[in-house]
Amino acid sequence: MPSSVRPPDYDPNQSEEDQGVKYTCKYEIQIENEKEFQVARRVIGSKGANMKRICQECSVGFDPGVNAWEIVKLRLRGYGSGFKEGPNKEESQDPLNLCISSKYKEKYEYACFEMERLLKEVYVDYKKFYQYKKHKPSDWDEPKFIKKTATETRPKQVPENEME
Repeated sequence: MPSSVRPPDYDPNQSEEDQGVKYTCKYEIQIENEKEFQVARRVIGSKGANMKRICQECSVGFDPGVNAWEIVKLRLRGYGSGFKEGPNKEESQDPLNLCISSKYKEKYEYACFEMERLLKEVYVDYKKFYQYKKHKPSDWDEPKFIKKTATETRPKQVPENEME
């Protein structure tokens, strides 16, 4: 695409075929965030360490002036996340979930890979944590697996004669 025809939101870090594309997904956590196991804290990591690590690893190769949080976004949402949203600044009553979004396919795929690895570890830890405890959550023995819903948003196609 010649530079004279580039749209105003052209991103030099995106490939030509990915211009304007946004990759998003949502992972259903499948464990309620309760006081004993604290799944939200385990996903986020101590002081956000897991989220920060993934974002920083995704920013490798980018101009240091590009904000790492703009390359890939990770957001823990839903009941138990502690994230207040909407006009009333209330925690959503949706089940706990983690959303990933990026306009860079390679970075998005890496963040998803790392998040799935982390979730598998958390599910194993959950089983071990309650294995010998007298009082277990009702869903403790249900198998936990990666539940991911992914979408790819492409820009609306503008006929070439309208771009001039």
